[in-house]
Amino acid sequence: MFYNSFELPTGPDNNDSIEKLNSGEFVHLFELPFLKNLLLELTSENNDRVVKDKLTSYLNFHVKPEDKNNSNEVLAAGLAPLILFIQQNWTGPEVNLSKELVEFNAFSKTMNILQDLICDGENVLPVVQLPELLYISEKILEATFYTFKDSQNAKIWYMRCLFLHQQVLEELSPILFDKIMAVINEIRLTLDSISKADAIALHLEFGRIYMYYGNIQKLKEDVNHATNLCGLKLSLSGALGKRTKFQLENIAQLILKVNIDGEEILKDEKKESICKLPTDLKLDDDVRLDKIKFADSLSDSFPDLSGLQQAVILANLFLIEKSQPKDSLRDEELYPLLQCILDQPKVWSIKTTTLLLRSKLEANHKRTVERSMMQLQVRSAHHSSVVVLVDSIKDPKLSLSERSVLFFASHLPPIWQLRSVLADSLISMGSIKSALELYLNLECWEKVILCYNLLQMRHKAQEIIEQELNKDPSPKLWCLLGDAKDDVSCYQKAWELSNNRSARAQRHWALFYYSRQNYAESIKHFQMSLEINSLQKEMWYRLGYAALMEEKWDVSATAYRRYVVLDPECFEAWNNLGRCYCELKQKERAWRALQEALKVDYSNWKVWDNYMVVSSDLKMFDDVIKSYHQILNIKGKHVDLPVLNTLVLGVKMYESQEKDQDSSNFKNKFRSKVLELFGRLTSQVINDSELWFLYSEVVDNDTPENLMKKQQLLIKAHRSAMNKTGWEKNLNNCNRIIYILSKLMEVGLLIRKPDVLMSCKLAATGTLTKIKREYPDVDISKNLEKNMVEVENILNESINFDKKLNRRKNEIFEFEFWGREFEDCKLQDLLCIQEGFCLFVMC
Repeated sequence: MFYNSFELPTGPDNNDSIEKLNSGEFVHLFELPFLKNLLLELTSENNDRVVKDKLTSYLNFHVKPEDKNNSNEVLAAGLAPLILFIQQNWTGPEVNLSKELVEFNAFSKTMNILQDLICDGENVLPVVQLPELLYISEKILEATFYTFKDSQNAKIWYMRCLFLHQQVLEELSPILFDKIMAVINEIRLTLDSISKADAIALHLEFGRIYMYYGNIQKLKEDVNHATNLCGLKLSLSGALGKRTKFQLENIAQLILKVNIDGEEILKDEKKESICKLPTDLKLDDDVRLDKIKFADSLSDSFPDLSGLQQAVILANLFLIEKSQPKDSLRDEELYPLLQCILDQPKVWSIKTTTLLLRSKLEANHKRTVERSMMQLQVRSAHHSSVVVLVDSIKDPKLSLSERSVLFFASHLPPIWQLRSVLADSLISMGSIKSALELYLNLECWEKVILCYNLLQMRHKAQEIIEQELNKDPSPKLWCLLGDAKDDVSCYQKAWELSNNRSARAQRHWALFYYSRQNYAESIKHFQMSLEINSLQKEMWYRLGYAALMEEKWDVSATAYRRYVVLDPECFEAWNNLGRCYCELKQKERAWRALQEALKVDYSNWKVWDNYMVVSSDLKMFDDVIKSYHQILNIKGKHVDLPVLNTLVLGVKMYESQEKDQDSSNFKNKFRSKVLELFGRLTSQVINDSELWFLYSEVVDNDTPENLMKKQQLLIKAHRSAMNKTGWEKNLNNCNRIIYILSKLMEVGLLIRKPDVLMSCKLAATGTLTKIKREYPDVDISKNLEKNMVEVENILNESINFDKKLNRRKNEIFEFEFWGREFEDCKLQDLLCIQEGFCLFVMC
């Protein structure tokens, strides 16, 4: 049903309107009494307000909930103009209007009824053809939606009509967004009652709508749901192959692996293979191959996929495109999915969209830009005003029913966007004037200004816009004139012309100040623009940044929160949101925001650093250690002394707690993790005194081995401090070194080995000599007095021990000397007494 997008379900009570609709006789549906009488009623009036009232009255009279037998005819009457509108603006070929349509078209241009298509101050694009068909269709489908509340078809077609309405507006409309979301929520309640193929197609449609509004998270959910229902397993892998004609050795290339699980999804209710699909032009390059030539021919083979399964792969392709940064790595991931669809084309709309996307990707590469342009070429036959992707878009031999298969799930853009892509390709090739001509025909004034700037004819852009303003002044044109002239007064005129309802006017106004780093002035205009239209995703981001630069943390946090709802895959927004929460003293919220940033970009050391600092403030020591190791993995060297000091304090904090078996195990495990981190750091950074000192603070005093290790670490801390040029010129440095020495002496006295104490003494003596030489005046050195007294006391104790040691050595020497004179004497006794020295008693 929804797989063949322009059909309604058949049944025993079908009337002639359903048969005409399903057979593709859309123009003949205007002969239906309901639609024919409606058009006659409307064209008989000459006042637009009366016309709108008559339309409402007619629908209220003829569309009644108790008349369910009439529901299909009313629904078909609503679909007929909508499908012809799609044909004229999306699929082609050009519509041959019936007499009634010609009269209604001429009538609608004299009346002001199309003003009803304006939403939130956003006008219909000037390039849209036959917008009156959309107008009459939306009114009928709206009536069927609210009248026949149990009709699933009415809900789905009303959703589609609203989304088409959104696509022909200049900007996103919050009013339409709210309506579409409400209808989608109602449709979701009935998904279990339809076939699996229809459920998949609807999930793809939902995803397409979410993508249009920039909600990547919702897009991901629906695409994943459709992929699972379809039984597809998609994964990127590698295989050896050659990309160029002169390549001698095979190198690793990215490939797509496709596996199908579960029952087979139906291929199509009708005929999936179409006789004339768009032509896939071959790459005619001197160096690059048209396709990668794999060493194993099976590497680029895929299972036979239905059109619906190809639509699911296409949706996954768009998910990758929208959720990842725009770079060469993303493009490399897209090509295997593109090739999978192009290798076995089945559905016109799917292949057309795939070729268009490939053309957009190839427009930026010198070896493929020519094919990109050739795939989007101008044809003069039959429909000279339309720029086509390939001949099939305007080919009258290809029926609309063939083009309609999976149309709503295919992401097929309107015809004017195809022309815009061609103009973009021409710019890539340097054909600025050709691109300018296309943009002028499309009335794409932003791109017109760009082209004139590239041609160094900015004054010409101003002239063109002023000419258009004389024809039909609009807020958009005034804004563009302001951009061309750098004149704020133009934005003021646009704002006044819109009766203070133009989000665009305030946006251009804000961007004028933002680009000049006048963030304070830009903030109020961003806020006014977003108050009118909250769907401007990029404006939320810029408001957040402007407020952040002005240190308006609450405004910035609100803006970034709104932005990450629309785009949760932006790590910069999450990171900046964390910064705002930190400034607002909301550390736990900052911690959670930074966690989201790391989910998006796991390899950014700056985000890890922020996460580490916040975790340190919250005493989440395991996260601190994990973050520090990750930073070292990415960056190599990184010393953050405040964070390391927090870890040392954490070790001491656990030591001071009551001891039991579980807590002792935890303390030992935590200490081991901290020691491991310090060991890794000091293997990379060997000349940081504070790093060595903090390392020594983590080492316990419980064993002789640990005391010796601690002493060695303190010696390295002292040596690193002494190696710093000019350390003695700074009192703070002197105080710090004396403190390190005092710790060194304390450890030495605990060890009580002569060689250890001697090394401590030598270190202290040399250091104090330098300090006294620099600060001989007592007043100057008074700041050091406390630490120096402590060191002197330790030194005196060490010297006394030294004298005692020397006296014992002399006694041993005298004994050995006289022992040689009395070699024949017998030793009657040998006593080992105090402090390890031997005294012999002779007879």
